[in-house]
Amino acid sequence: MTALTSSRLFFAPHRKSCTSDQRALHLTHETSTHLYLIYCQSLFAWLQFFLCAHASAAAQLTPLIERSKLMDTIKFSTASLLTALLLTTSSFAVSYDAPSNYYNNATSTGSTLKSQLRQIMTSGHRPTSYDDLKYSARYTDTDPNNPNNMLLIYNRASNKSSWDSAKTWNREHIWPQSKQSSGSNKSDQHALRPCNPGLNSSRGNLTFGGTYGSSMGRHGSYWYTGDADAGDVARSLFYSATRYSHLSLGESSGSNKMGKLSDLIQWHYLDTPDEFELRRNHAVYGGAVDNYRGGTYINPEAQNNRNAYIDRPEYAWSVYMDQQNDTQLYFGSSAQSNGSSTLDVNFGRVIKGATGVNTSYAALLNKKGNDGTYYEVKADANVQSSVNGRYNAFAMNKNGNKSINVSLDADTNTAGKYRGSLVVDNLDVTTQGGNGRGANDGNDSVNLELTVVENATASFDARDEQQGLVIDFGDIKQNILAQQSFEIYNYTASAFTAHLDLDSILSGGDSDMFDIDLATFKNLEADNSNTFTAALDTDQIGELEAQYILNFSNEDLPGSANEHSLFLTVKANVISAVPEPASLALFGLAGVILASRKRNR
Repeated sequence: MTALTSSRLFFAPHRKSCTSDQRALHLTHETSTHLYLIYCQSLFAWLQFFLCAHASAAAQLTPLIERSKLMDTIKFSTASLLTALLLTTSSFAVSYDAPSNYYNNATSTGSTLKSQLRQIMTSGHRPTSYDDLKYSARYTDTDPNNPNNMLLIYNRASNKSSWDSAKTWNREHIWPQSKQSSGSNKSDQHALRPCNPGLNSSRGNLTFGGTYGSSMGRHGSYWYTGDADAGDVARSLFYSATRYSHLSLGESSGSNKMGKLSDLIQWHYLDTPDEFELRRNHAVYGGAVDNYRGGTYINPEAQNNRNAYIDRPEYAWSVYMDQQNDTQLYFGSSAQSNGSSTLDVNFGRVIKGATGVNTSYAALLNKKGNDGTYYEVKADANVQSSVNGRYNAFAMNKNGNKSINVSLDADTNTAGKYRGSLVVDNLDVTTQGGNGRGANDGNDSVNLELTVVENATASFDARDEQQGLVIDFGDIKQNILAQQSFEIYNYTASAFTAHLDLDSILSGGDSDMFDIDLATFKNLEADNSNTFTAALDTDQIGELEAQYILNFSNEDLPGSANEHSLFLTVKANVISAVPEPASLALFGLAGVILASRKRNR
């Protein structure tokens, strides 16, 4: 802690006394001096030397800055300089998520949920001044395509971010000042946006309303934000009417009241939070955000609270509509009684080494019900999805569907079974919509599977690769039936092996003398066999031999055909089955006797 203590001592002499609305060293372009520039340069050089000499200091100082301890004593120029140096040094990872426990106490619904969210968004909130937006907007509303600029509300024009005394931009109160009594919402960064002065004047204090898809601007007595800001404005108003108990939303506007709620809630589902809005929420809170220059920085005017309706847009229906959300999401033709559904997609089997294998599928997610809802999509690490995260929504007043393109990552050079899943969760929190509706809607899943198999191997032996077989009947008598069976195996050394096809049989030699019941076959599974019989029954005497070539391949799958052969030889020595006749033997003996008698005469 020595380095950390030293850093505090270094900055202590530079503190000034400050009012509640203006913290120390509130330097603007108008008040920047040559002396201050020299100070900044010296500070930068000191920090660079200090952090190089004490590597652990970056790890200690970065959390300090994130908690905005230094922001109370150093204004944007010095603070951003320090922040940029430290975050670059400490390799900060950008995330726009709320802390994991931030909404732990948001456990109920309706008015109770609203009270819980008010407490969450009030706790730790450090109100900022109206003037602070002059300097915070460059951090909160940064143009990602031009980091020197910021994006203005309504027309999303890219405008220089330095404060120019309202010549090219000013500060728009989303909740008009004339429609709210005194309070911190007038200077709350969640409720203020940089705006073109002409558009700010044109909008005046008009109530928000209109049809999504309309042109930006005035429509009768309503102001339409433009599609890009419709949801952003709705969620800003949801925040204000929750964070500040004296404000409310309705169908019309008046003192401390804004509308048009029925349009705002529709915009909420039609224009979901995008990266710009998520980043802005995180910047107002005080988290590190992408500076679009290869690094990160922290808003020096951070107010240390978040807009719950950006982080958790599913709360809006329960807080501002009712507790009977009727939405049900499902894959396939229908859902189970609890709202869940399962879609199994089997891409089949391919041979190891196959290329161009299709492992993609367009899964159609259906929504039933008239209400709107947000849903979260989570995919396994080996599943790619065109839709991800929790900022996805179905609009109100109609059924709907969304095609989600999913694909399974599989190594086709390695045999095995590859599986992956995608799960969709209806995020609505209301429980009174019925079984399988709203918060009672069960999760929906898509299960993907692909099997990569080794080449099939034909063999005459179950335990080894045996490519040749000789069946020798030996000496057999003619016209005597001789038989011998043999087996052809789909030999495998792997649990994942292709099926075996016997495609053709070629024969030669004395094959017409043998009777073999060989026949082509398909899809002999691994570790299985087919049994055949070789037989001989002939009256032809002599040595016989027949040769057979059996041609095999893998089952019909994408990948190698794996053509290979087995060789079968069948032979026999056929001998006479007829013994020497007895009459001939007697005739021979009689001749000997007769000859003997003649000699004796």
